[in-house]
Amino acid sequence: MVEPGERLGRAFFDRPTAEVATGLISCVLWRSTPDGIAAGRIVETEAYLDASDRASHAAWSKRGQDVMKRAPGTIYIYRSYGMHWMFNIVAHATGSVGAVLIRAVEPLEGIELMEQRRGVMDIRQLCSGPGKLCQAFAIDDSSHKVDLTQNHEIWLTQGEPQSQIDIAVGERIGITKSSELPLRYFEAGNPFVSAHRRGVLLTPEMLPST
Repeated sequence: MVEPGERLGRAFFDRPTAEVATGLISCVLWRSTPDGIAAGRIVETEAYLDASDRASHAAWSKRGQDVMKRAPGTIYIYRSYGMHWMFNIVAHATGSVGAVLIRAVEPLEGIELMEQRRGVMDIRQLCSGPGKLCQAFAIDDSSHKVDLTQNHEIWLTQGEPQSQIDIAVGERIGITKSSELPLRYFEAGNPFVSAHRRGVLLTPEMLPST
């Protein structure tokens, strides 16, 4: 049984988007459904900024523009290529817009439940990608616009101190616009990160201010 840490509140997400994306590494995602509880440690994220970031939904998606300017901590769900749900969290400083895509988590609790939902038995394949983790955690459009800081069916808690882990930064995956922006963050050496593990160790000066 995983012991929950302190729940992440509004102030955690009310910061520059890239800062939140890095801060989420090692935090724990919790999901409660009638089937049971699932929990996983976040090991990979991607930041999407304001409309100047051409890959961001803030630049071209009406659905994204509506949600990404909402209160930090709001959940943003959309379908990728009409197939897979994507779990994003609105995160931005006051007066800005932005969201963080949760790309991969390390399963901690409810692993048998995740295996049933995914139809696979390899623990490293349960949540090593944004579509996979949504399936494993039963996250879909019903969570769209939910307040993550107040909800009792899906929430986040603080993980271990980041001083105990190495965080790497690299290019985002599966996009063609603004692909040069290094806005993907992941725990270096963690086997539950998605297949693309190229990057360099993060230093504070690498973080954009928006």
